[in-house]
Amino acid sequence: MIRTILHQMWNERRINGWLFLELVAVSVFLWLAIDPLFILVSRGRIPAGYRAENLYKVEMAKYQKTNLKYRAEADNDSVKAAVFRNALEAVRKIPEVQYVGTCFMGNYPHGGSLSSTFYVVDSTQTADGKNKEVYCVKYSTSMAEGDDWPATFGLTDAQTGEPLHIVRNENVRNLLVSRSFAMEAFGRVNITGEKVERWEGKYNICGVYEDVQTIIYTNPKASVIEIEPALSKDFSLLFRIKEGVDREAFEQRFKEEYAQRLAGGNFYCKGIVSNEAERKDMIELRGYGNTFRLQSALTMFALLCAFLGVVSTFWMRANARRRDIGVMRSVGASSGRIVAQFVTEASLLVIVAFIVALPLIMHKVYAMGFADPLDAFLSRHDEKSDYIHDVAWMHFAAVSLITYIIILLVAVAGAAISARRIAGILPSDALREE
Repeated sequence: MIRTILHQMWNERRINGWLFLELVAVSVFLWLAIDPLFILVSRGRIPAGYRAENLYKVEMAKYQKTNLKYRAEADNDSVKAAVFRNALEAVRKIPEVQYVGTCFMGNYPHGGSLSSTFYVVDSTQTADGKNKEVYCVKYSTSMAEGDDWPATFGLTDAQTGEPLHIVRNENVRNLLVSRSFAMEAFGRVNITGEKVERWEGKYNICGVYEDVQTIIYTNPKASVIEIEPALSKDFSLLFRIKEGVDREAFEQRFKEEYAQRLAGGNFYCKGIVSNEAERKDMIELRGYGNTFRLQSALTMFALLCAFLGVVSTFWMRANARRRDIGVMRSVGASSGRIVAQFVTEASLLVIVAFIVALPLIMHKVYAMGFADPLDAFLSRHDEKSDYIHDVAWMHFAAVSLITYIIILLVAVAGAAISARRIAGILPSDALREE
């Protein structure tokens, strides 16, 4: 059957040649349309590195001077600090709350605020005997009793795989560091007890946690959690509720009962927001949501154009072969056999066309790189990683495979629909019309 099909395709090389060129063009067109959406989807699937479920942030607000509840005598830093400390204690006493964590305003994963710095690893601790500077994202938490930032976020100990908790001792210059930081600085994760330096002095590493994603749609970066003796007068207050608590009922109860306990001075509690909701808001705020919707629409439009173009071409091709189909039916060929022949021809054309298109696509990637629809929103390019969108050959292979499967399905559908429609005509009708 294959020999017959190849012979038939050669006899109709002119019309097949135009179809071949169309399939090459469609392959390149679809690849370029799918690539940016693939990057967005791949980035969106990067693990957060912590447990977002059951995690909440307390939203505190301040009365303006025009508000009747505003008190001028309470508008000072000492009152503000006292209010935030009282809020921390009030949240800690809520029965449904399991862990409480504090940090500088917005300085937590997907919190919208970043603090970056670097630490120096002494030459005596490096493999090449040279000082090493490690740049990282810095989170700060406090030593307040009961304040457990790692447990609040559900961080995992990179050495044991167990839940990570804050380490308390007299030395406040302690650091919890991420796996990426440990590997970049020391080349290993078992670094508890090692020291790093910054301009304030030396810091003792008291634990290593698995990497967390700092900003949505970006690769995890090296990060540290610095344990401070105390935080500033205001801070972000987060907490995790216990497993099994009805979240909807808890949120309502917090609004009606617990929120008023956090008020003081000129501050009041607006409510709480879940980390999952905060992540969604951050996606929209940074424009990722609009970018994803726009790119999805463009990709779907490209797919629609490709489908209509390829199907209509196969329809005209099948229609031009009505006489051949009539002859095949008159000598006993079934509709299924005719459809199978057309589908096989379409599959062979797609294979050859896609092989020809690949060098063109590779040239584009070599000359211009892969598409990156997030460049406009990111402050800088991410470091190299093992994620599929960052490994060139894996990236190229994945997008090419997706593109090939889509084109093959479209071509097979176009060939099957048109062949089945014409094969259903009586042989005498097909020959008479011809």
